[in-house]
Amino acid sequence: ALRQRGWTAIGSERTVPAATTARDAARVPMFVGDLDAIRDAPLLDLVIMFHVLEHLADPIAALRDVARRLRPGGTLILGIPNIASWQSRFAGPSWMHLDVPRHLSHFSPDSIERALVDSGLHVARLDFRSFEHDPFGWVQSALDRLGFEQGVLVKLLARMGERRSGRLATLAAVALAVPLGVLGLAVAVASWRADAGAVMEVWAVREERGKG
Repeated sequence: ALRQRGWTAIGSERTVPAATTARDAARVPMFVGDLDAIRDAPLLDLVIMFHVLEHLADPIAALRDVARRLRPGGTLILGIPNIASWQSRFAGPSWMHLDVPRHLSHFSPDSIERALVDSGLHVARLDFRSFEHDPFGWVQSALDRLGFEQGVLVKLLARMGERRSGRLATLAAVALAVPLGVLGLAVAVASWRADAGAVMEVWAVREERGKG
């Protein structure tokens, strides 16, 4: 999509197979590793990190590295879970987006803003709407609280395409997911309006030279 709008795009992945798959799908150059792999590249206008930061061992160092690679006025767009969300508070340790041990750290709106400011960026936009993650997260969290197998819907989606007979508990969870989904969407919309959605999209800008 970025290339179609005239951008020169590159991407990164942590492994060669993942980079190859992404390169073939998006048809953009891919490199393996962190930003050190493009140390000699020109400064960047835009960096997009959707659900990456929470997987990194040192997210603060990563933010500072991104800030150094952005040209003045360049933008970083982050997508990350919101540990201060209504959904997180409702689900507690069974919150879907907690995702231990794959997620190594979490941020609230306040803590991510502090981290970005300390990295030399300022927050230009903070959005809590996520039709993809938020309503589904409410349904999964409610099923967990009702005593179903932890992450039953996530596991069911991961098994789609495999020929397995459904267990009674799984079928019951699917049946409950429909009414819970309607309720989950309503609660999700309310949480967005209260700036307490389960996922945050953050736009952070590097200050122009001579400003700030």
